[in-house]
Amino acid sequence: MAAAIDDNGGLLGVESVLAHASGFEDLLGRLVGFGEVERVGVEDTGSSGVGLARFLNDQEVTVVEEDRPNR
Repeated sequence: MAAAIDDNGGLLGVESVLAHASGFEDLLGRLVGFGEVERVGVEDTGSSGVGLARFLNDQEVTVVEEDRPNR
């Protein structure tokens, strides 16, 4: 799941994408559709989010580690 927010914290959109290379490309394309992508928060970059974090880094997008919510 991905959510795009603006500089004021306003929700621009929410999307579900596949967790592999083509899904990552799709996600970045959708984010760029909202305007310049300054940074992307990724949950669990040491495990399930590592593929997305690497992809975004390769695309020169700043990745911010997001804490996993308490369950």
